[in-house]
Amino acid sequence: MEARSLRPVEPLVAWPGIASLRFSLPLSYLFSKIFFSVYGGASLLAKLRGARPDFHFSWELELPFVPSLAIVYLTVPLLLLLTPFILRTWKNFTPFFLTLTVETLVAGVFFLLLPMAQAYPKRVASGFGSTIFHLADRMNLDYNEFPSLHIAFAVTAAIIFGRRCGWLGRTLFFLWALGVAVSTLFLHEHHILDLAGGIVLGLVSVATVFPRASREETLAMLRIEALCLKEFVSFVRRHPRYLLVFFALYKACLPNWRKTRVLRAAYCLAQHVDDVLDGDRRVKSAPSDPEAYALAILSGLKGEAPFRETAADQLAEYVGYEMRPEEKGELIELFEVLLEDRRRMDARRTMPAATLAEHHRKTFFLSLDLTLRLAGAGLRAGDAPDLIGALCWVSPVRDLEKDWEHGLINVPREVLEAAGWTEGPVLAEPLLDAPAVREWLRNEHRRGAACIEALGARLGSVDDPKGRRILTGFHKALAAFERKYRRKKA
Repeated sequence: MEARSLRPVEPLVAWPGIASLRFSLPLSYLFSKIFFSVYGGASLLAKLRGARPDFHFSWELELPFVPSLAIVYLTVPLLLLLTPFILRTWKNFTPFFLTLTVETLVAGVFFLLLPMAQAYPKRVASGFGSTIFHLADRMNLDYNEFPSLHIAFAVTAAIIFGRRCGWLGRTLFFLWALGVAVSTLFLHEHHILDLAGGIVLGLVSVATVFPRASREETLAMLRIEALCLKEFVSFVRRHPRYLLVFFALYKACLPNWRKTRVLRAAYCLAQHVDDVLDGDRRVKSAPSDPEAYALAILSGLKGEAPFRETAADQLAEYVGYEMRPEEKGELIELFEVLLEDRRRMDARRTMPAATLAEHHRKTFFLSLDLTLRLAGAGLRAGDAPDLIGALCWVSPVRDLEKDWEHGLINVPREVLEAAGWTEGPVLAEPLLDAPAVREWLRNEHRRGAACIEALGARLGSVDDPKGRRILTGFHKALAAFERKYRRKKA
């Protein structure tokens, strides 16, 4: 008879590791902001509107007031503070966070619709436990009575944490939740029906929200969304204009949120890679060789090597799986164009006017075509040459000096030669102030402004609704930049 192997018992509370805390602590902070916004906001509105007496039975008003039970009552927030040390992985922590968040939002609706005040007589605490009671009482606001969020959280924690224990642990958690309910009643914080509402809210949330949030596909989706938001935080820190991009992109994605997730992920991935290659962003995986970093991501997209654990690789793995072959091919081609930018930056290489124009045209053709495809539009980049022409003016001119400092020369070789440059280092000063360069910039401005005007003139004739919305969004941003550029140069 073979000996049965015993699975090691995992401790209920343990150190989760720094990597886990970097995820769980910001999420815990986010939940606290949501909770206090909903809880405090509902209480304030109820005070302004007025509240009716809470649902109660007459016998409840005869229940004794026991301030020392605040010790038990306060164990709920204390236990919730231990959540990162109990649910120690993001896959365990995230569903719990979402469950509590949904409970808070649902309770908030009831608080707004049914603002009620306690029917108990005025409480006077003295003696043992009075100090702790006053601490608990400060945490509770008025009017947020039905359902009891305190009980909902206790029930949720008891069930979910209890699942990580044996029968004894589950029994102790059940008795703890029961003790919290008793303490709530004898502290005169809630009435019986409030407790019942909190128990139902907790049980229903654990039975519906928690399982759905625990699914692998749900967690994978949430991880991609979180990575996109994290990338946008980095983009906005680099330049505030990305905040406008964020709102425009997410607004456009709202009608088809699931289907456009790949658009959000692809944008963040492409911008991430472009920033790393341009030297605008440093990542630990590419401290000295941005090109090798981008090539590793490209190899994963091509199926030539496995993806790594970096945020960019995770985004690349997702978009590579979700994209159709022609979309994936365009993304790979776009990355190869961005890599060419890095190589000419490292060599401080100049390009003839025709070659540079074609390089920019290809960059924005691929970017725009991918955007239209992934947004589900019927238009293609070939249908919007004026938009591509406008982008070919705005993007190089907007960052001309900064790119020049990094070695990315976006002024044609013929113009530099006319400005007095010969073979050797290409220095920003005095070349950018040379008459030939200034004249080239004026001509480029006229060309770009004409493209923006042409784009605006034909927006009304675009039949494809999704494509028209995208072109309109680009036109507004480009026109705003052109006006700002014109005023600056005036």
